[in-house]
Amino acid sequence: MPEGGDTDISQVEGNTSPEIKRAVLGRVQYLAARHVTQSTGEQFGTFENKIASRLRLTEVSMLPKAEEPEKLEGRVVFEVIADGEMANRVGTLHGGTAAMLIDEHVSSHMMPESGDTDISQVEGNASPEMKRELLGWVQYLATRRVTQSIGDQFGAFENKIASRLRLTEVSILPKAEEPEKLEGRVVFEYEALLEMANHIGTLYGGVAAMLIDQHVSSTHMMPESGDTDISQVEGNASPELKRAMLGGTVQYLATRHVTQSTGEQFGAFENKIASRLQVTEVSILPKAEEPEKLEGRVVVEVIADGEMANHVGTLHGGVAAMLIDMHVPSTHVRLQPELISRYAAVHRCPFIFLGSRQAVVAQSAYRNL
Repeated sequence: MPEGGDTDISQVEGNTSPEIKRAVLGRVQYLAARHVTQSTGEQFGTFENKIASRLRLTEVSMLPKAEEPEKLEGRVVFEVIADGEMANRVGTLHGGTAAMLIDEHVSSHMMPESGDTDISQVEGNASPEMKRELLGWVQYLATRRVTQSIGDQFGAFENKIASRLRLTEVSILPKAEEPEKLEGRVVFEYEALLEMANHIGTLYGGVAAMLIDQHVSSTHMMPESGDTDISQVEGNASPELKRAMLGGTVQYLATRHVTQSTGEQFGAFENKIASRLQVTEVSILPKAEEPEKLEGRVVVEVIADGEMANHVGTLHGGVAAMLIDMHVPSTHVRLQPELISRYAAVHRCPFIFLGSRQAVVAQSAYRNL
């Protein structure tokens, strides 16, 4: 989620809004960088990275459908240089490369224009923006692994369930037990088919678990835009960006594996670390070596206790790696994705000893390659 006007879309033609062009371009930049180890600048899982990093977005348009002019369809055009490592043994484009281009990138045209998502059937007192965001998330889950050109599906279990969900209410209400506090209420309706039933004809536990932990948790953890407390976050970035960093990244990572019905955690390693993180600064600053350019600065503090230490009492390498590779790059992707193709992140993680506790300040900055 970049700072509003920072992503360069000057080379992207088409009649859609600047916001949707930035969203599509940001998706490609994210794919190009998400498997980059920030401490070394090297890539792992490089097949997707290498292809995505060569894509150039040239057009995003909303046009009348040829066969049904009264309806609109999305048109997204990418250009890519296909070199030898993307070719098969006879010298043409490898089928795996073509499939990834189709399934990962072309599906981006399914992102609706921000004001186009129909929320007329969604009740509740939440803002229209929040209702659209939640509905768009479900629509994304329903379609993200669908091949548009040949009609095949991958990862169809999640797709099929999500495609049957209907969002009917999004509200922010006083908590029954603590009326002075607010809680989110999100209501979905769905049709349970035979393939979603177990051997005795009731809803299969795996389906119920996915409905609870995949959809409900993701919606309840999305704060109303103005509700995230950023009073402790310094820096010159906009309030919207600070909230996105704090609520959209750190708070989400701290809670995304929490089962809402029981409050228990699974995959707790990431949760426990993220729940201790405190964002203290989000800034956009001139680069020291190139003052005419900007770079993002995000400072996260964490108290490292005994369970985060190794056998000699210092910070465990796995914890340090997760702080660097999971949290810090996610903030840079939000700050300035247009820099990713030209810059690598170099991280400095000094340790400040506070009595018997060790406070870790993770700082990062882009450096020119």
